[in-house]
Amino acid sequence: MRWTRPQHGRLREMKATMWIEHQWSPQIQRDDDKSIMEEFHKIPGITRATLNKANWCRIYARVIAISDLTAIRGDNIPGHRLCGTWRAESLLEWPHIKRPPDNYWRSFRWCLRKTFATKDTPGKRTKQVSLDAPLGQWKPHERNMIHSFYQTARKLYEKNTIASPNTMYYPMIYHSPN
Repeated sequence: MRWTRPQHGRLREMKATMWIEHQWSPQIQRDDDKSIMEEFHKIPGITRATLNKANWCRIYARVIAISDLTAIRGDNIPGHRLCGTWRAESLLEWPHIKRPPDNYWRSFRWCLRKTFATKDTPGKRTKQVSLDAPLGQWKPHERNMIHSFYQTARKLYEKNTIASPNTMYYPMIYHSPN
């Protein structure tokens, strides 16, 4: 929000604060889910430039929390989601931006390894990234994105986008680990 930057200095001079009432705030989607950028900010010594590059990629990919980026089981991030060829389907309004350059995606993957996948070793840019701790159960909230799969206690459903104009879900073979 560039229009607020000049106001920051004035507010600081007056020792005042500003808040926005009724501002939408995304909800965490799963147990053990976390905001991507909040975690990136905690990386010791991270530069503003690296954060900006990573955030550009996050916005381009249309993801808010780590659950928006992970596979349905919540234990890994498919590699194709980390190089700029994938964007989440979302009902939210996102800025229309160009695909970030490759070096921005390197920064994004680096930040993910410093926060969510510290045991993962760098590899090809399309390499799947294993999370340190798998995400838990889904919370009963409105979703940030439209997932291709939905899971119940016993079945995994795949979204069928070809069959009809109405969205249909078909069961896939899946055995719950529990």
